[in-house]
Amino acid sequence: MKIDSKNLSQVRIEDFDIRLLRQAAREGRLYLKPSETTETQKQQQAIAAILQYVSSIEDCASTSYRTHVRTIWNCIVNNPTIQPSLIMRQGRHCGEPNKYRITAIATILLNRGVYRKEEFTAVDLHLRVEHATRRNVYYTNMDKYWLEADERKALNEIFKDFSAV
Repeated sequence: MKIDSKNLSQVRIEDFDIRLLRQAAREGRLYLKPSETTETQKQQQAIAAILQYVSSIEDCASTSYRTHVRTIWNCIVNNPTIQPSLIMRQGRHCGEPNKYRITAIATILLNRGVYRKEEFTAVDLHLRVEHATRRNVYYTNMDKYWLEADERKALNEIFKDFSAV
């Protein structure tokens, strides 16, 4: 259905009448324009989703990193070199966390001792973040999403800040 925007009128607060709005909705004449989300807001939402995603493995952190694991992930998701690859840029999942890349990074963190290697495997961490009982494509295809050289360098820089831990 095409809407003729020249016949639309803006509802001002002084014109607001819930009875009239309900009537318009019943008649199919009420339309709302969704608020526009800026690129910055989309990026912040994706970062929040990534941090929420990995929060389920915080309790897997080794003793020496337990109080720093959240800070490490914050540094990773806010790093200008790494961040672009953590968010899907095309396809139907555009703007969503790149769970393949996040799984790969979690595996790197496991190998660096951030997570308890003696108790958890990369599969264990994957199952926890996915709240699953079986590996899925994010784990089985993570090898296609290893960090590029500049991203590895940025990750190494992040670890320098935590080397005294």
